[in-house]
Amino acid sequence: MLGADVPRRSGRRFRDVANPLVSLRSPLPLMVAGIGVALLVIAAVTLPPRPPAPDVNQTRNLSDAEVLAIVAHDMRTADAAARVMSDGQTRFDDGTWYISVSGAHFHFTQRNRIVVAEDPPAIQLQFTSP
Repeated sequence: MLGADVPRRSGRRFRDVANPLVSLRSPLPLMVAGIGVALLVIAAVTLPPRPPAPDVNQTRNLSDAEVLAIVAHDMRTADAAARVMSDGQTRFDDGTWYISVSGAHFHFTQRNRIVVAEDPPAIQLQFTSP
């Protein structure tokens, strides 16, 4: 009685599995796969590599006026700040800004933006009034 309740499977499905589209003995699937892998390898080798992305801290992203304003902000007197804004010259090299104001030299990194006086004239300009 249990055998009568189970639906019968058609013999057609069995034949579809027994006769696949491509014979398993055929070299065609392996040849197609080999050609595909060879084309992928050729494409990977011949494509030019991507140039490395520039480091954000190594590219210039401040204007000269902004750089002078950062240095002028760290001056103790308004006269020294005005002198930095009017006489300051800027230079950017490898992530560091260099500022010179008539013999006084300052620098700061673009990442930290902490102004550092490099020589005695810079210290005098930064901390004392002229």
